[in-house]
Parts: sequence; structure tokens; C-alpha cells
Amino acid sequence: MFKDLSFRDVPALIAGITLTSAVPPMMLFGARTTMLGTLISIFYSQGKFEAVDSILLIIPYAGLVEGYLVWKAGNRGKAVFRIVTGFFFGACGLVGLTASNR
Repeated sequence: MFKDLSFRDVPALIAGITLTSAVPPMMLFGARTTMLGTLISIFYSQGKFEAVDSILLIIPYAGLVEGYLVWKAGNRGKAVFRIVTGFFFGACGLVGLTASNR
């Protein structure tokens, strides 16, 4: 599975790892993010890279919602981080980074 690993695989792998490890403060979104991370991991291991990019494409929505809630809770630095990383993963999905050149 990892013999042809390259830079274009990094966003999907990071998203899969970080989304499957829900932390206690984000329990509200824990089930949804765990589900997305699990789907990314499953589709990646099956070689369904277009599906991985499609899931990455919807992550900015979660980043916006979580960022808004974290902002309202008073942790503005973490809120900005969630929004920016959400859009980073979404951009990777939009350009088809995981599925490119396969």
C-alpha cells in the first residue's frame, strides 16, 4: 500500500489520521469526523483515490462550523487553525491531489 507513497498522498493521510483521532473537547463532532477519517483511510487503502479527494473536498464545511464554534467558545487561535486547515484539505481535494498521476 505504501510502496508508491509520494507528496500528493500526504494531505489524505494526515486528514485520515487526524480525523480518526477525535479529542474530548470536540466530542460534538467526534462521530462525524471519525467517520470521515475512517472513510478516507478505507478508500485510500482500497486505491479509490477519487473518493478520497471527494471526501477531502467537503472538509472545509466541517472546518467552518467547528471554527465558528471554537471561536465563539473563546479560542480564536484554534478556530483560525481549524478553518485554514479545513480549506487546505478542501483545496487538495478540489485539485484531485490524491488521485493525480495514478
